[in-house]
Amino acid sequence: MQQKPFTVIGYFEDNGQSVCEHVQANNGIHAFWVAAQAKPTLTMVVALLGHLTECEGSVIFPGEGVVDAKTIIDQPEVFGPDDDEHRYITGNWGHIFAGSKTERDLRFVFDTTAQKVVAMQILTGRGYENATSDAIADVQDSLLTANEDVLENPEENNLEATSELPDWSVGLVSAS
Repeated sequence: MQQKPFTVIGYFEDNGQSVCEHVQANNGIHAFWVAAQAKPTLTMVVALLGHLTECEGSVIFPGEGVVDAKTIIDQPEVFGPDDDEHRYITGNWGHIFAGSKTERDLRFVFDTTAQKVVAMQILTGRGYENATSDAIADVQDSLLTANEDVLENPEENNLEATSELPDWSVGLVSAS
């Protein structure tokens, strides 16, 4: 059987240090056995396919050791969003909805922390009207999968990154 690279993530109970142990194994379960042979005092948590490393950013540890959720929640200055001043991406957008051939004008607010559209209105002959949940899901999917560059570079796409919700969206966001 061809062995594959695995990363076994675990920690040492005596000092709490978290580690990534790289092994070659037949499967994920076998990866634990191989890691146990190399590091017999390691408490193992998960085996992931591939050699992942902390220094390349493919594995992020919350500290030198395990950290409980209460500690993380109590330290938003360490674990909270990096840049709350750019929490929302908002602006006008043209979108072709599933099953349609024409582009529709709309405005939306995307919450970068929650990674979702939190408010959206579509321009109709009567002005802007609140979007349905299906329409919001369609645009959200488009932003996350087909137009990632819009979220990475909003200004280049005539959108605004801001900490403030636009006035038109305030009631919609609190209702969602």
